[in-house]
Amino acid sequence: MNATKFTFDTVFSDDASGETTRARRKRTFSEAEVAQLCEQARAEGAKAAEVLALEAIAAGAGQVAQAVRQALEHLVRERQARFEESAQLAFAIARKLANAALAEFPSAEVEAALREAMHQAIGEPRIVLKAAPKVAASLAGRVAEIAHD
Repeated sequence: MNATKFTFDTVFSDDASGETTRARRKRTFSEAEVAQLCEQARAEGAKAAEVLALEAIAAGAGQVAQAVRQALEHLVRERQARFEESAQLAFAIARKLANAALAEFPSAEVEAALREAMHQAIGEPRIVLKAAPKVAASLAGRVAEIAHD
């Protein structure tokens, strides 16, 4: 019996010219080819790095835009709150000042209202003015003068 222990498909001699043999041979490159391949690899690497950098910049710009949008929304809410607070404060001050002014000088407001009423009702034979007795007493001497004016 003649049995072969190992069988190989590949030919190991130097003179083999098969397609698989050519593919397995080491290819040698000239210095110019190596330089050209290196330059191509650098260009591809630079292009890939540029794409990655632009993607990172775009992502960062998107994050910055979102942060700015949130900050502006917060500022608008804060501004509106300050406007509301200042309006409430202005009304509170106006109420106190108006009450104090009317308590101290009520005749000025009544005189202004009387002048406006007489100006609008020029053809009316009489105008009725109701005021507190204290205010009516302070204006009693001036009513004729206001009516004449």
